[in-house]
Amino acid sequence: MTVSTSLRDSIAEHFKGYSILLRGVQSAYHDISREDFIKEILRTGTDRIGGQESLVDDIDFYAAYYDSFSTDDDVARLFGGFHTFKPKCEQRPQYPADIWLVYDATRYMNVSYIHPRHNVVARDGWRLAKGSNMSQTLKAIYVIN
Repeated sequence: MTVSTSLRDSIAEHFKGYSILLRGVQSAYHDISREDFIKEILRTGTDRIGGQESLVDDIDFYAAYYDSFSTDDDVARLFGGFHTFKPKCEQRPQYPADIWLVYDATRYMNVSYIHPRHNVVARDGWRLAKGSNMSQTLKAIYVIN
């Protein structure tokens, strides 16, 4: 069984039928230990620590949207994106996407924007809805060793 299949099946076991956002993170790019990084994610609800900038104003993070998650969903394409799409594919060294965050999509608003590198409309930007708390919308963290 592949890592992406195992991740998909585990997410489906807990979130099948739910509207979710799935975000992959490369923990090795951060300047703190993975254990401390995970603690910070749990505390804040986000991996965007230390004032990281968004490509576009008014976007809290980028993630894949699943209207009703199931075992039919293809999580492998997200893994592949880290190795085939710029700028991630050009980063050296290439670190694995080893932390996966699951958010309640009903607490976010989609932000469409013109992608600055590819000049196409992108729909992977998300902004927290008013009155929501990011740490409360984070529903799961999957850590891959």
